[in-house]
Amino acid sequence: MVGAVYGRLGQSEPARDAFDRAKAISLEKYGRQHPQMLKVHLNLGNAQAALHSFEEARTNLEAAVAIADELPDVNPGLRASVHNSLGNLLMGEGEYEDSQRALEVALELRLQIYGPDHPLVARTLNGLGYALKELGHYDDALEHYLRSLEIREAQFGTDHPEVFFPLNNIGAVLVLAERPDDALPYLERGLALLEAHPTLTDPYRAASHRDQTGRVLYDTGTDRPRGVALVRDALRRFKDANETESADKAEAWLAEHG
Repeated sequence: MVGAVYGRLGQSEPARDAFDRAKAISLEKYGRQHPQMLKVHLNLGNAQAALHSFEEARTNLEAAVAIADELPDVNPGLRASVHNSLGNLLMGEGEYEDSQRALEVALELRLQIYGPDHPLVARTLNGLGYALKELGHYDDALEHYLRSLEIREAQFGTDHPEVFFPLNNIGAVLVLAERPDDALPYLERGLALLEAHPTLTDPYRAASHRDQTGRVLYDTGTDRPRGVALVRDALRRFKDANETESADKAEAWLAEHG
């Protein structure tokens, strides 16, 4: 499928346009409740989400979920992907309880299909952990993040870029749980991966991880000069990424501590 090729190349706009054309053709050929429409809605919704067209993405992903849950012979792996994508979208919209429910469905399906040690299970665990963190369930979130980390380390190795994401999230939830000393080793490991792989993640997350690591280094008294330097680095990165609110917070922190 042309849209899938564009998607793998990271070209979201051509992918969306191709999937949009596929949707029109498939609707005419199959009708609204055909299994083929599930894939079309899923692919188009994911492409729209990548372009931050969240309202349109939600419409398509909810349509995909409706088909997946109504048709008895839908591939379970595809059903899991639909719920996972909707859960991630709802998380971005701040609807954490609905996100949790969708991701719990995806996790149950993926555990049944792939077993407990598959990278797709790790991804869903990581997403579900985030929803739980935002709902204030820090212990549950930490449990999911730690299991995601364990799977990724076993599958990819301890220094693989994929390991960064649970490391980042473990550090964040431990800080929220007022356990900065426990958070620091995970944050430091994540920082080492960021420095080894400069394009590992988006500019905001790269800056945010440095900002949090710097503050924890300062607050724990581990290395205050290095902590201040990291927050200064984060401030520069926030400004470069036009993340004004985060930049203002970093500047305020530096005015007090730097």
